[in-house]
Amino acid sequence: MKKKNPLVLPALILLIVLLCFILYYVFYSFQKTGLVTIAQWEEVYDYNGKLLLSEKDESALLLKTLGRTEFEKIEKKEIDLTPFGFEGKTFSYYPVTVDQGYGIVKTTLYPSDASYEGFWPVLNDERIVYIAENGEKYAIHPKENLCYPIFSDSIDGVDVYGKDVIAFSANGSYALALSENSVTVYHTDPMDDSLRIVDVKEVSLKGFGESFSFGAFVGDSQAYFYTEKENALIALDCAEGKVAKSLLAEGEYGKTISRFYAQKYENDQKDSDRVFWSHLLLGEEFKSAKLKENKEIKLFAVSPSGSYAVGGDKSGEVFVLGEKDYFSLTSFLEDGETLENAEFIYENLIYVKVKTAENEMISRCCRICF
Repeated sequence: MKKKNPLVLPALILLIVLLCFILYYVFYSFQKTGLVTIAQWEEVYDYNGKLLLSEKDESALLLKTLGRTEFEKIEKKEIDLTPFGFEGKTFSYYPVTVDQGYGIVKTTLYPSDASYEGFWPVLNDERIVYIAENGEKYAIHPKENLCYPIFSDSIDGVDVYGKDVIAFSANGSYALALSENSVTVYHTDPMDDSLRIVDVKEVSLKGFGESFSFGAFVGDSQAYFYTEKENALIALDCAEGKVAKSLLAEGEYGKTISRFYAQKYENDQKDSDRVFWSHLLLGEEFKSAKLKENKEIKLFAVSPSGSYAVGGDKSGEVFVLGEKDYFSLTSFLEDGETLENAEFIYENLIYVKVKTAENEMISRCCRICF
């Protein structure tokens, strides 16, 4: 038998250690960059919660699910509503098609008009909802050439035009209307997608505050409302018809940020080198890494799950904050550029509007690397 070379094993171990060192160095270097640009455009967009809408033309950008590093351009489409009895009116939208697997393809329509946001869950390539100028709402099936009041064939007592309805839940199971101190919960037929109402509940908000405004649905049966006087969120269980105040801990909070969050101001001096924010509905609290200097940072954006926040200090410098680290967003800009706006379009993705030294507006999408 041939003798084994005694140097092979040490050399192999050395190679493995070297490769691990290289990988660690690359990862560490990547982490210390703070941010990395994954896309840049010579124009700016407005984020509507799903799409980046172009301010230049009628197109939009959709962040692709796979990898979250590419954007798909979507052209706006339009339906003439004259044949359905609405002379000279049109319905403009952006179609987003998603392959859900097993041969199931779902297309959702996102209207260009922001007032339709609460109706996204019941818009698709088979049915649109048109909101008339007087508040009446109609279900329109373009392919079948059908048009009828949105709540047709509902139980007695229901306004078939749904004038007071402001939003539908994720799967269209519930619709809501809000008056001064009460909420009307409409339950749609669970046996089909007709949107006809089979049950109605009146839920009182008295005792929870005053001057309520609708926040959003959270899933298919939970919703929340905001009361400005108490700076609190009120949760509503549509199925049970019950309401409850948010689990927010005692303390001093700023105004609502990114729908669910508020900055919390600590009186304890030992924590003066951190920034705190809380989920107004769940009461979950978040904090930044320790700042090298005691900066008075005011937050203006929080990521969907609360892991990151963006805020600026009195000097105008803007920071991206996380529990493990933080990074100056303004230092990431090129010479002569100024930051105009920053908002989260995904948990670790920030869309920023930038003014160049030539006074032109551009935009970037940046990934947080810590």
